[in-house]
Amino acid sequence: MMQNNENANNLNDISFFARNKKKIITAGFVLLFFIVLDVVFLIEKYNKKDLPAPTQETAKVATSSLPQSDITAQVDAENDNFNNVKAETLFFAGFYEKMKDAFVPKADPLKLPIHTKSSVSNYYDISRKINLDSKLSDIDKNGFAILENPFPAEADNFYSMYAALDTKEIPQLLTSDFLLYYYQNLSKELFDEIKKNAFYRELWKIDKAFFEIASNRYKKNKLIIGDANNPVLEGQRLEAAYFAVSLELLKPKMDQINKEVQLVDENKFSAKEVQEYNFELPDYLKDDVTKELKLILEANKVEKSPVMLYPRDYASFVIPSDVKDNAKLSNFSLAINWKKAVFPLYFKDVKCENCLLDKNDWAINQIAATYIAKDFSENQELKNRWARIYKVVSYFSGLRKDLTYLHYNEALENQFGKDLEVEEIYSQEVDKSVAAGLKIQNALNKVKFSELEGSYNRQENKNLPMIGMRLLQESYWPDNYIFEELTKPKVSAYTKNVSALMDSKLNNTRCTINGLNAPERCNGIGLDIINLISPISDNKYFLENTAYKNYPPQVEKIKKQLANFDVYSWHNNNYWTILDIQKTILDKNSFYAGPINSETPAWKEKQLNTALGTWVNLRLPSDKLVNAVQKVDSFGSTDNAEILIEPNLNLVNELSANSKMLSKMLYSLRVISQTDYSAKKLGEFSEELDKIILLVKKELNGEEFDLSEQQFLSSMLRKLTVEKTGNKVAEVKINNQGQGINESIEGIKLLLVVYQKKDKKIILAGPVFNYSEARFKY
Repeated sequence: MMQNNENANNLNDISFFARNKKKIITAGFVLLFFIVLDVVFLIEKYNKKDLPAPTQETAKVATSSLPQSDITAQVDAENDNFNNVKAETLFFAGFYEKMKDAFVPKADPLKLPIHTKSSVSNYYDISRKINLDSKLSDIDKNGFAILENPFPAEADNFYSMYAALDTKEIPQLLTSDFLLYYYQNLSKELFDEIKKNAFYRELWKIDKAFFEIASNRYKKNKLIIGDANNPVLEGQRLEAAYFAVSLELLKPKMDQINKEVQLVDENKFSAKEVQEYNFELPDYLKDDVTKELKLILEANKVEKSPVMLYPRDYASFVIPSDVKDNAKLSNFSLAINWKKAVFPLYFKDVKCENCLLDKNDWAINQIAATYIAKDFSENQELKNRWARIYKVVSYFSGLRKDLTYLHYNEALENQFGKDLEVEEIYSQEVDKSVAAGLKIQNALNKVKFSELEGSYNRQENKNLPMIGMRLLQESYWPDNYIFEELTKPKVSAYTKNVSALMDSKLNNTRCTINGLNAPERCNGIGLDIINLISPISDNKYFLENTAYKNYPPQVEKIKKQLANFDVYSWHNNNYWTILDIQKTILDKNSFYAGPINSETPAWKEKQLNTALGTWVNLRLPSDKLVNAVQKVDSFGSTDNAEILIEPNLNLVNELSANSKMLSKMLYSLRVISQTDYSAKKLGEFSEELDKIILLVKKELNGEEFDLSEQQFLSSMLRKLTVEKTGNKVAEVKINNQGQGINESIEGIKLLLVVYQKKDKKIILAGPVFNYSEARFKY
């Protein structure tokens, strides 16, 4: 009976399937479709490599940052691989993670004083290769000495010095100065590569798009208005001319084109790029734009700008020597400088006799600025492209914080509402256009910025001509402000015996007027900067050059501003980042007691030299580094002598955190990729720093390096060589008084340090910055 029931059930199942065959098959296909869809989704999710998000969504006001605005980019991935990146919500500090290290060293520290000749195992070997006589007492007392370059004919930079030491089989010290030099040089190379490979193309797209918007608007209204004298029409034309000048500066010139088909010249434009970056200047702009271009390319006079209608110093368009050999970098330099042209906020009247424009020309200029601000605000994609450029340029080269198009657009909307068109705000009558412009001016007068961040003091009439909208703010490092605060008239009379001042060889800050020394402070010094982050109390040179009335209260004024800095301020641009790193160098608690004695006043002076060299290097172009040919001995090692590390663990941790911050931020902005040469080097440097951190800990625990670790250090010190040395002297001009200070790191010095190993002491040698400063007149 049971068997019959089962047969009956089977027949029923078959019958059910037969009756519903089509429905079941359809349902199966639907189910299969959704299964496949889910699998594809999971695969895409798995393959998607999300970059880490900033640690904070918002930040306090950051130094020299682009004013915040909500931007959501929808950029075509086919063009630049930049989908949905909100550039203005990303901050460098958002990727900064301070390394917390609870490490406790175990090695016995080097005890001072020592008797170098009898207690240092390799003294006589070193003394036969380097004359130590004049420095022997320093080594006995302090455990180290700094020498003038003993091998000037064969070594004038960090890499060549390590090569010379290796050739002479002198044990080497990987110095903090070398790590800082390489970090800074790599940052400069990376910025140049971004400008050449990413930002040149980006700026072309931005300028081309806004030119077409402006030109089409002008030509359309010109047909309607005709030849009437109309401020609005002139403002539209000025906007078109502004972007046309930039395009003309960017586009390839005849001598910048690679005409050798079989030869790839990375410094020139290819035939394909000539087609891509092609721009024909329209007839209606040829007269004034052509004249403007001539003045920019001559770069040698003060002349009234044919486009902007006010006098400009065209010497500011001199192409920096470190980029002039590369066509894209040269053209980008000119175009980005053009973006710094001011649309003045004020016109000439009794309150501002030195302002740049009369009322009529000012109205046209103001209308053009309004169009630019509104065009940017209405185009999220292009606005976001520009935000990327602004943010990266601001970090690497420093920008003054003042009025941008965002402030203008905000003032425009607050005064006239969001929906009113520019043509409805301004009038064909000059007086009515001026009245509208004054409303925007009054709103912008209320916008305040920090002078430490580069803002012009609105209370001084001499600054009024320089205030206004700039698409890109002027280059600015806070040194400018700091030195002005610490020189005359704010810091005045010398407080020591004046006759002693006249004879002082230490004083580099006194004024020189008509060939005579005057008891006032006309110059700053590098230690002015260092003192703000690490107080100096016992340096004779510093005390001599700061013995002026009002110097202490002026220092305290600046320190109060720095006291408000948070992590976003300290990592908002390269200047503050380097000063933050310098705090680690100078912190007496950052150097663990270990195989090198770092507790003497002399070591503190050595650290000051490192900090000053790093500060000067910030202002200078990069050295061109290329791969070096490494020699290998019969045992497969690239070492001729032992290599150890200056064991400043906190500094290495800080460099590691900052290199990772740079990498993550630039990848997030999609301005570098894993195939970029400098980006790969930055990644390699981060990995090297991670290894160095482990090795420093081994040193501080009294452990020896094995062969592979020695080979790693050898490779790091010898894998590159300097092909072309950049300028090593920075001129700091102060107060426009015809006097300044030359800050130099020309050449190299040699650090000799006694290193305590388990069973012996040895001398190690390594290169350090050759910092010096001297007054000059201009």
